[in-house]
Amino acid sequence: MQRTFNLMVVAALAVSACASEPVPVTKWSKPGGTEAAFMTVHDACVRNVRAQSAGYFVAGARYPGTNGAVGEFIDDIGADFGFEDPAPGRGLDVDQFHGCMNAYGWTADAKGFAPPPGDEVPMSE
Repeated sequence: MQRTFNLMVVAALAVSACASEPVPVTKWSKPGGTEAAFMTVHDACVRNVRAQSAGYFVAGARYPGTNGAVGEFIDDIGADFGFEDPAPGRGLDVDQFHGCMNAYGWTADAKGFAPPPGDEVPMSE
């Protein structure tokens, strides 16, 4: 009986360890903006910031992301050979992301649109 209880406690702890913290979400609004327009811009900004900050490896050494044509070239080569960023969950740069959203006319607004649950993107300072 005690062994069964111990196994249940261990199983419960293992399951709870797999639970992740909720990702803080910024909501966005724009005069005349729709949810579909928000999602289009949001997804474009996520891709843009990831492309600008993606790291890469050469001969086992990690290099920071690059901007512009060099970064696109490295991303293309990585995609061709199936390389992935080893730290995809590190989060997007919050300032770059907010700058991108602002460039499209969207502003942070507690009553605005947010990505649907499960599509949140972690941000880093």
